[in-house]
Amino acid sequence: VNAVSMAVPSLAILSFWLYPPSETFWTWRTGIMSLSVLLHFPFSFAYHLQLASRSLKHSVDCAPRRLDQTFIHVTCIATAIGLSTSVLFSACHACVNVYFISRLWAKNEAQLLERMVNVGLGVALYGLPPILQGQIFLVVCGASSFILGAIAMFFRLGGWGHSLMHLSLGGLVACTLMAAAEIPTLQG
Repeated sequence: VNAVSMAVPSLAILSFWLYPPSETFWTWRTGIMSLSVLLHFPFSFAYHLQLASRSLKHSVDCAPRRLDQTFIHVTCIATAIGLSTSVLFSACHACVNVYFISRLWAKNEAQLLERMVNVGLGVALYGLPPILQGQIFLVVCGASSFILGAIAMFFRLGGWGHSLMHLSLGGLVACTLMAAAEIPTLQG
């Protein structure tokens, strides 16, 4: 179920592709963000499928998990670029996430708490530009979706928490794409 639930963010993108909210919705900003989410999907799907089939020797100390989380950070980088009008902010955010990626692959790699905090920081930091641009409603909606998913994952909810967290990512993706699509309007 975890593997299949990772399709929800991609389905949110497909929905916007088929039914864009406006004629100006698809820009380089929404494109780079969508591409990164679609690029992450096969790595996440493969990892969660291998977990479900119990084919991994170690569920955490393995390349599939590292690849899944590496592409979470790649998506954070692309989302920050799509949401920010500052090259400096985007570069700093990229450097922070590249450091987080290096921690995934280091010999003395990040443990569970550090990995989760790093993902949370990567997501929270890309929320700063929309706040500064006054897109409070979309930030609150996206953050609520992400936080509800994180809570579901933390409490496990009878084994469904992780899947519910993946489902919540559809809301986060939808809100971030809508925020990025509004940037030209906000600047003009």
